[in-house]
Amino acid sequence: MTKVVLDNAEVVAALDAIESRSQLCDSSGRVLGYFLPQICGQPVRYRGAKSPLTPEERERLIREEEPLGRTLADFWEDMRRKHPEQFQ
Repeated sequence: MTKVVLDNAEVVAALDAIESRSQLCDSSGRVLGYFLPQICGQPVRYRGAKSPLTPEERERLIREEEPLGRTLADFWEDMRRKHPEQFQ
């Protein structure tokens, strides 16, 4: 993840005032990105996202890929252990 350090007090104050997920735009209205303030304290969730695989297909793939295959939960747990600074 790239870290951007803001040294403009007005910009920092504007971001500090945001209490929920927001779009960051330039003066023309072009979306630059999204901002999730620390106050939210939770990662972004993709509500309504559906897997293209059936539960049976997922189980079959897990069985066939063992020992190399792993669940997404296991993957994220490994990432948290390897890169804890990215999950603060």
